[in-house]
Amino acid sequence: MASGDQLQLEILDHSEDDIAFAISVQSQWEVVTGLVQNTKERVTPETDQWTVTENGVYLLMWNVSGTAANDGDIFEFAFFRDAALIVKLRRARKFSNVDAGNFGVTLPIRLSAGETVSLKGRNISSTGDFTLTDVGWGIVRIS
Repeated sequence: MASGDQLQLEILDHSEDDIAFAISVQSQWEVVTGLVQNTKERVTPETDQWTVTENGVYLLMWNVSGTAANDGDIFEFAFFRDAALIVKLRRARKFSNVDAGNFGVTLPIRLSAGETVSLKGRNISSTGDFTLTDVGWGIVRIS
C-alpha cells in the first residue's frame, strides 16, 4: 500500500431493517445474504459474495450483532474462500435471548484473482434462528 492510499471498507447498518437469519439444520453453514452493495477496487461485489479481481494480501473484517431466538444458543460466523472455511476468520458466541451481543474478527489473508469471499453463519447448539441487527464486513487490498 502506498502512502496516501485510501482504505475502503463496507459497513452496513441494518438497525432499521433487521435481517432474519433462519437456521434450518443444526451446524449447517448458511450464507448471510443481502450484504454486498458497493463496488470496490480490485473486488467485484455480487449478491452474496465478493469476487477478487487481483492477487494480493487483503484485510478481511466482519462483525455481527443481534439476538438469538433461544436462550443459550451458540452461533458461529466465518468467512469462506470459495467453498472452504477460513478457520482463522471464524468466531463463535453464546447468546441469551435478551442479549444484543456483538462479535467479530479482522485478519489479513492472501487471496488470488477469481476467488470468492462470503460470510456464513450457523447455530452450533440447536436450530434456533438469529436476528442480525447490525452487520459490518469489509475486504481491503493492503499489498
